[in-house]
Amino acid sequence: MEDNVPQISIITVCYNASATIEKTIKSVISQQYPHLEYIIIDGGSKDHTLEVIGKYQNYLSLVISEPDKGPFDAMNKGILKAKGEIIGIINADDWYEDGVLSAVGNAFIKQKEIEVVCGNMQYWDGNEKGKLSLAVLDRLKKEMSLNHPTVFVKKKTYLQHGNFNLQFKLASDYELMLRFYIKGCKFLVLDQCISNMSLRGMSDLHWKKSLKEVLEIKLLFLNPTNVQLEYYEIYAKELMVRTMKNLSIYGLYKAYKNLLGSINGKGKRF
Repeated sequence: MEDNVPQISIITVCYNASATIEKTIKSVISQQYPHLEYIIIDGGSKDHTLEVIGKYQNYLSLVISEPDKGPFDAMNKGILKAKGEIIGIINADDWYEDGVLSAVGNAFIKQKEIEVVCGNMQYWDGNEKGKLSLAVLDRLKKEMSLNHPTVFVKKKTYLQHGNFNLQFKLASDYELMLRFYIKGCKFLVLDQCISNMSLRGMSDLHWKKSLKEVLEIKLLFLNPTNVQLEYYEIYAKELMVRTMKNLSIYGLYKAYKNLLGSINGKGKRF
């Protein structure tokens, strides 16, 4: 590893995350990155989260535990406190792959004009691998095609273009990435798995509200006619997929799409 790698601040936000946060913490402190600041912002947990965090106090730069306005508010608190040149955010249900901070730090060194580095994310269903979600920058105007737990942003980019917009409760990470993209920030996509996310316990009850927020966000930056058409297209696709899952025929749909992708030379889709 190069000696002059930039300081990276990692922020973990949590609330009542005693069952999952230890894995997150271990994935950060095991990185062996020489210039690491680790900040945890807790929303005033009522379970044993703070006890788990306390076991790793010697590895942590700052712990704040107080009520907040939600995870994006907590992330903004962490960003304001961060001292590193580069900021990454990993939630208490997610964890990093080994060695990713070294890869990210060296990427910023080699291409000094880069402002945002991101990569791929692996989903897990218990102990079984699910979908590998690839970062696709040129789809960002259509959907959240970057996985926020893989994203690292220069501190000065936040200072120049702002933090998370608390107007959006579910898709503020999309608004932030789209804002950076529209403002001309330079992105670098690493072709490697950066982080992991567990599907266990994830709720999709708010998918309609999330899509509506995405629509509102795109209307701030993009052509309204195209945005409206894309909204109906994405809504119809989501509804179809969820209906097929409820009817237990989603496996047939995945097989069909994967076959179609292979025929068209696009490879496996799921």
